Amino acid sequence: MTATETAANEFIGPPLGGLLAAAGLAVALGAGGVGYAGALLALAVMTGHYRSSGHPGPRAKLPGLRVDIREGIRYVWQARILRSLLLVAGAASGCWAAWMAVIAVYAIAPGPMNLSHAEYGLLIGALGVGGVVGASAAPFLTRRLGRRVVLAASMASFAVLLAAPAITSSPRLVAAATVLGGAGSGAWNVTYSSLRALVVPDEMMGRYSGVSRLTSWGSMPLGALAAGLTAELVSVRAVFWGAAALCVLVLTVTVRTVTSPEFRLVQARATALHEPAPAQPH
Repeated sequence: MTATETAANEFIGPPLGGLLAAAGLAVALGAGGVGYAGALLALAVMTGHYRSSGHPGPRAKLPGLRVDIREGIRYVWQARILRSLLLVAGAASGCWAAWMAVIAVYAIAPGPMNLSHAEYGLLIGALGVGGVVGASAAPFLTRRLGRRVVLAASMASFAVLLAAPAITSSPRLVAAATVLGGAGSGAWNVTYSSLRALVVPDEMMGRYSGVSRLTSWGSMPLGALAAGLTAELVSVRAVFWGAAALCVLVLTVTVRTVTSPEFRLVQARATALHEPAPAQPH
């Protein structure tokens, strides 16, 4: 699922958007509206029962929205390991948004990388290619290396993505770092999401996901705003240095989190829930 989402958002969507924009901005924006309408239609005609086993009956009084939000925030705050991983993922999302906000100015001529518009499209496409590879390889890497190594290595590769434009303007080196960072992002999403799915109770999954989305997506406009101000007041390259420095700090927190005794307990719980129960003799 993560590989499909990554391919659609980063590998298929941007090039398709460029083709539609060439036909006209109204066509590009209209196609987005049609896509959302199609998704709404698909949800409307979806069949099946999706109520969790812990959901109260139809006559039971449901808690209010504010109660649900409060319980979700309380649960995340009390689950220290999940809270730490959620916060570092939110910080990394803000750094990624900062990178995306200014990379076009840095990459496209007359920027330091001196790329054409088509070459810039390939650079952004490399991010999606890495994401698909990382998401696809994450289960294998988790089995061979463990979740701790995959999560730490994923964040380290993301730091390389952010630091590369600050260090060099070589298109090949920046493109290689972009593929590596995309792979780390895809591997992180799969590894973290699978861990969350195994240890978060079913009745809390929706509320936890809401807090997770708020943290990850809410940090993106803040990162983009900080990038714009830094580029305007200092330089574009300073944005990459700042984002990379913050990501190194986030990497340090990630390593401390995944090497803690509490993470070992969460890991053991997830492993026990993931492994099938032994067959009972007749």
